[in-house]
Amino acid sequence: MWRKICGVAIALLLLAPFLPAAAFSMEKNSQKDSSYERLSTNPLVIEIEAESEYGYGLRLGELLRDSYVTAIRLFWKVVERLDIDEKTLRANAERHISVLEDHYPSYLERLRGISSGAGIPIVDLTSLELNAVDLYKLFDCTTGAAGPKATANEQSYLIWTMDLFWFTYALFELLTPLLYPLMGLIDIGIEHMPGLFSFIVRKAPGGYKSIGLTIPIIGMSVSLMNEKGLSFVGNNNGLVGDPADAGGGLSSIELITMCMDHAANVHEAAELIESAPRASGGGLGATMNVIFGDSEGGIASIEYSHSYFEAAFGGEEETHREYVDGDYTLVEGREDILGQANHHQYLPYELTGSPGPGDYQSSWIRCARMWELLNEHYGGIDLAVCKGILSDRKNGPVIAGTQLPGFNSIDRGGLFDQWEYTVWGENAFIADFGPAETNFCLIFEPMSFKLHFCTGHASVSHFVTIDFANLLT
Repeated sequence: MWRKICGVAIALLLLAPFLPAAAFSMEKNSQKDSSYERLSTNPLVIEIEAESEYGYGLRLGELLRDSYVTAIRLFWKVVERLDIDEKTLRANAERHISVLEDHYPSYLERLRGISSGAGIPIVDLTSLELNAVDLYKLFDCTTGAAGPKATANEQSYLIWTMDLFWFTYALFELLTPLLYPLMGLIDIGIEHMPGLFSFIVRKAPGGYKSIGLTIPIIGMSVSLMNEKGLSFVGNNNGLVGDPADAGGGLSSIELITMCMDHAANVHEAAELIESAPRASGGGLGATMNVIFGDSEGGIASIEYSHSYFEAAFGGEEETHREYVDGDYTLVEGREDILGQANHHQYLPYELTGSPGPGDYQSSWIRCARMWELLNEHYGGIDLAVCKGILSDRKNGPVIAGTQLPGFNSIDRGGLFDQWEYTVWGENAFIADFGPAETNFCLIFEPMSFKLHFCTGHASVSHFVTIDFANLLT
């Protein structure tokens, strides 16, 4: 155990010199070209307007050049450290470029623009995109949604604890008080995290205007909301079964981006994902569970693998599988609420390879708690309730009479109970990066184009509200 802990500490020390370039590159490069503008009304938001997908990618690559270079360097170092065959990853990336040529050529043009702007081979960028989510165990999250019939104000809400494993989390937190990663008891505040992330507004032909969250240290931008109000929250779903339903197609990031480019509501998003070739398993791109909401009040929970697809919509009858108090059972849901974590609850996990209760019990526990809280507040869900759900620490450890975030709680984190699961348990590989931790919390109001956002744990952090209506509509 101590060897792994020391290894994590040494890795962080070795990576620390790369942080300044990654942390401050966005502010520095945004001054080079009038095509990008960091909005004075909100320094977290950068607007990029371009005349083509390639032009958008070019400007994004120039803007995040230092960050992409750092991300690629770290990615290949991790591949080497974990003794993963680099040639196989590059071969998969080459094949995936052909998939993009056939099924999503506009996105390939965007990647080519990033490649030119950042000065990075497109094969490296594609390898990073296909493997980073699964390799770093990103988006090991818990999400939920409430439609107008379940809320107190006839609005809709999407909620998301964005949980990143300790490797990535520690890189974010090196510029903040060191006590926070250990305790989750301090409000860091966005103002203490300059340049570590930004929201980028994309305005380019060939797709709807959209907003994405950039995470520079992994060189990735995740599309969150488009001009029609379509909004997204999601969870990594590693296919661990044998055999898993693996096969080539578009990656989860590409599928979500395609929905933001071309879907106006949750039904159109579901149709796009169902009809598209979907990559999953074997270094072909991590599968994600996704929840969409739209400006019409619609919500949808979508699960998929390479061969299988299922969607549940708000306003319709819904039945899912839960694991509660040691029992695995079918549960009839209520209209206009949806919960989700890192497993399949509609599709049979025995067919898809998604984690069952014995493979990743934490996911099933957190998801059941999300359903429980949505049901408990049914008809009265509002912004305050959403913040309360994201702050929930039930199933975490209790130390000195204080309930702390834990491996099995929605507000996730702390070192106190996670090594038990990660070093000696089924997920021992996690010790290479450390435990999961809630890094960001997001609450979307798709009907009013608002995002409420905080860094760290919602239970102790303050939220910042960003109104995207003027930028997107």
